[in-house]
Amino acid sequence: MSTIIKTLHLLAATLCSISLLACQAAVADEPHSLTHDNRAELVELRAQNKFQPDLLSGYTGTDLPEDAAPLNAAVNNLIDGVLARPDGTVSDGEVRELVAKAINEVDLFATEDRDRAYRYIRQVWNILGFEGDPLIQPR
Repeated sequence: MSTIIKTLHLLAATLCSISLLACQAAVADEPHSLTHDNRAELVELRAQNKFQPDLLSGYTGTDLPEDAAPLNAAVNNLIDGVLARPDGTVSDGEVRELVAKAINEVDLFATEDRDRAYRYIRQVWNILGFEGDPLIQPR
């Protein structure tokens, strides 16, 4: 049964990625704002234990128990980097630098764990009001 759930989860993630690619608006370095409201969302996201099993999404937890801490740290480092900025304008270029660092930190983990981290990276991106996929460099 878990193999079916994992397969469905991978299929859904693939379809989401394809949809994001198709819908991506290539808006280069358009500034967005860090506000009290989205800062609060980021603080709430940071507080979550992001790599626990989540049966609703089909995520069964980290490949190895010891992977949870560094994966959480990678996502939290991204959030901390955003939160370290003052309220006001933040450009996608600034956030993409933080995203690239987070991607590098999760690069060698199991596929499902990387996909889970990418989900949170995209969530941070969307909380800030950016569109498109931060994992894909604009042309």
